[in-house]
Formats: sequence, structure tokens, C-alpha cells
Amino acid sequence: MSKFKVSIFGLLFILLLSIFLVSCESNKSPLYDLGVETELVDYTSKNMVSSLLPSRPDLTKVVHIFRKSPVRSEKSRGNSGSANTPDYKLTGVKWANGGIYYVQPRADLDLNSVFANAFQTWNYAEPNAPVFSDSNTPILPEGALYGLNVDRVNTISFGDLSGYGRDALAVTQYVYYTSSKEIIEFDQVYSAAEAWTVYPVTSEDYIPGGDIGPFDLPDIATHEHGHIFGLSDLYNSRDKYLTMYGYASAGETLKRTLGNGDILGIQKIY
Repeated sequence: MSKFKVSIFGLLFILLLSIFLVSCESNKSPLYDLGVETELVDYTSKNMVSSLLPSRPDLTKVVHIFRKSPVRSEKSRGNSGSANTPDYKLTGVKWANGGIYYVQPRADLDLNSVFANAFQTWNYAEPNAPVFSDSNTPILPEGALYGLNVDRVNTISFGDLSGYGRDALAVTQYVYYTSSKEIIEFDQVYSAAEAWTVYPVTSEDYIPGGDIGPFDLPDIATHEHGHIFGLSDLYNSRDKYLTMYGYASAGETLKRTLGNGDILGIQKIY
């Protein structure tokens, strides 16, 4: 009889321990796959999309799509506008702290220095802005992925952006707490279909007879990092010399340097 009681208590202990472990596992905050959109979004016709995560209504995802200029070149836009224009537009969200980010390497481009310098450009303009540091390794934490995911890991990579329209150059996505407006993660993807350079473009880089050439990665990255800090796109033609102007042409480098409105914008946030 005593052996029977011991075996019963032993089985009961194992059962309670199993329930406890399952409960602990289910209460863990998932690292990856926090939810997908309930409705299909036509990203090809939009420049910014905001949506709640169905499985985490406390989180909101925002996607910014940066497109090629509908005008063939910067010169074609006319002479109106100036880098001294004080315009800026805020997204209404911000970071409480910075963090580390992971860069998916490419053999043909020195990506790490490009993205680090783009972050520093904004930090020089506002020293109180959060600081983001390169992880110095392309190996992601377990469960995380490169691309536009929700996994609490900041990543920068190149990929297929055809789902965002033929003119999509880059996409920046970030996730923030819906109530506090605090950003907790970002991902950037640059179009793998485009030609990119990290050096100022010369006339030799263009296809004869056209305005087609590589896009300047530092130029586009500085613009995209503005979204990370909480700035939105500008589309008035007078803002074409500002970093946060919402279009880019092949070979342009003017977005490498912040304009007056860009500086006022990040200073307003932080």
C-alpha cells in the first residue's frame, strides 16, 4: 500500500511539473511571428502604411516606401527650393533608447561604414537622439530573420521589393507600442534589383543617352534612417533639397547632408 501511495504522489508531482513548464513556455513573449495583417495591403500605391498587429494589439507596424523620382533628374525639377527650407514632418513616435542592428553583408559594397555614417549624420544634428551601433556580426539571434519581420531585432538587408511597386528603392519598417508611441524595432530592405554605389556617381556610370545609373547608397540610407528616428517624407517641390524629400534620382548625393528642416525635425523629437 505504501508503494502504491508513493507511485501516486510521484505521478501527481510529474503531472504538476509538466503543467507548470507548459504554462511558463506559453507565457514567454514570442521572438518571432507576432502576427500578420488581417487585410491585404496594396503597397504599390502607397508611400506609408500603418497597421495593428492582430495577435498583439498593443503593437503597431509602420511601413515607409521610398520611391524613384517621377522626374528624370534633380536638374529637371527646376530651381525652386533650398536646403534652408525649415519644413519637416513628424511621425509622432520615437525611441526611448537606441540599440544594435545587424547588416546582411554584400561582397561588392562596404555596407557597415555606410549605415554607421548615416546614423552619425543624424546624431551629429541632435546629440540627444538615440544611438544605434553596428553589431559587427551578420549572424542574427536565434529565431530572427533578415527582411521586414517583427522579431525585436533591428536589421538592414537587400531584397526583392517588387511587391511594393516597380519604383520602390527602399523600405523601412518599424514597430512601436500603440499606447506609449515608443519604437521598439526597425527593419530596412534596399532593392536588390537596383545598381548601388557608395561613391559619388560620375558621368561614366550612366547609360549613354539616358538618366539611368546607380543610386548612391549613403544618400538613400541617410533618408531611410530619418524614418527610424521618427521623421516622415516630404513631397512639396520646395523641399527637394532636404534629406527627407520623398523621392530620389539616380546619382544624387544631396540627401547625404541634412538640410535645415531635417535638423529642426530631429531636434523637435529629441
